[in-house]
Amino acid sequence: MCHELEPTINVSAQRLSDQVRVIQRNRMLDDIVLDRLQSEELRSRVIIPLQQNIEEPTQIEPVVAPNDDRTTEVSTHKCSEELRRALEDAIREYRFISPSLRPRLPRLPMHKKNRALVCALDSELSNYFDSSEDLIDGHSILYCGAIAACRVANVKLLERENNSTRQKPAVPAWQCRIERRIDEARTLIAKLICFREGNTRPRVMRFVRRAFLGMDINPQDYVSHITERLDFLKQRIYAWANRIRRYKKRVERYTQNRTFQRDQRWVYRNWELKEQTRTDTCLPDADVTTSFWRSIWSAPVCHTEGDWIEKVRQKCELVPEMEQISITTEDVSNAAYPLANWKAPGPDGLHNFWLRWFTSSHSRLASQFSVSFGVWIFASIVYDWVNPPAP
Repeated sequence: MCHELEPTINVSAQRLSDQVRVIQRNRMLDDIVLDRLQSEELRSRVIIPLQQNIEEPTQIEPVVAPNDDRTTEVSTHKCSEELRRALEDAIREYRFISPSLRPRLPRLPMHKKNRALVCALDSELSNYFDSSEDLIDGHSILYCGAIAACRVANVKLLERENNSTRQKPAVPAWQCRIERRIDEARTLIAKLICFREGNTRPRVMRFVRRAFLGMDINPQDYVSHITERLDFLKQRIYAWANRIRRYKKRVERYTQNRTFQRDQRWVYRNWELKEQTRTDTCLPDADVTTSFWRSIWSAPVCHTEGDWIEKVRQKCELVPEMEQISITTEDVSNAAYPLANWKAPGPDGLHNFWLRWFTSSHSRLASQFSVSFGVWIFASIVYDWVNPPAP
């Protein structure tokens, strides 16, 4: 590129790498622009013909990342044949399966070889995205592309967790220490009761001596002080139990405060679920649901409008109508680039990384979003026409 722009200037690879390093150190470009430049560079260098003959001799083409001097060699034959085979297997296996039955996607290690594979796979996915029918099918194709990339990169898929076999959270260390003290005190209480009943075997006397340790009491006087020692141990157990309850309440308050700062909706929903008590788990049928909502939305409303309604209506007539909304490919790309790569996914199980790097899906997603938005507007117009407001 430099020789094409300035043929008279001789620029070495070391000079270019130094300039890239200065740009990164001084943060002259943000991370979004750097990722976009890097993806465009990799996509321009990794070229995979869709109609390539398998028996044709292929050459290895180096893929150079803009922020590193090392090169990664990716075989075109491997990218074309292995990726195409893995993609076809994933499409056949997971395209029409419910998201709840699919395995969870792992994080793909971020290095130049895997980035080149993802860019090569993106060109293979373009044909499938052209044939996708709706957003659900487009999401399934994205998921299959992610499965194919993980299989080619030898990244093990994660099994979906079962709620019945999910491990319980680890017990805090402070709770384990206090519970250990409670168990030891209960053992001493049990041995002291045995000693009070006349059991003086060596196994019992060993615990009795431990219970009276540090009290400067002769072994002959253990019987006279045994009631006092039992009360002392019981009070200690009660105090330790109160300490556990107090610490748990403190941890719960701290967790709720941190969660409320991050996600207020989750906190409110958690409170609502605790208050709800359902005794009947049967879902209502379609007729009961229809009659319930029809009694609310189909009932005529009689009200008297004030004079201010007419003034508001006159002011609204001067407001121009909203232009028709059209979602373009650039809108989808601009919305996908700022997203965090490996943030926890939703119920679909698809990370933002795949939506960012599979750029061939952006044009199809834009058209599908536009169609869905148009269907929603049409449905609202039909509803207003079928259910006109009361005069």
